[in-house]
Amino acid sequence: MRRDLFADPALPGRSRHQALLRTYLREKSITPLPIRRLAAAHPETTDTVFRKLLRRPRIHLGRAR
Repeated sequence: MRRDLFADPALPGRSRHQALLRTYLREKSITPLPIRRLAAAHPETTDTVFRKLLRRPRIHLGRAR
C-alpha cells in the first residue's frame, strides 16, 4: 500500500492511504527510511503526495524541477 501511495498521486486523497502515511510519519518507532526510499523511487510524485496529505498546495520538498 505504501508503494501504491507514491506510485499513484491520486491515492493520498483517500483516507486509508492518508492514515497509513500519517502513522509512518508520527510513529516514533518507525524510522524515516521507508518514506525516504519511496520518495527516492518516485521523485516525480513525492511533492504531490505530501501536498495532498498536508493540505499545503505549495509545499516543495527539494526535488529538482
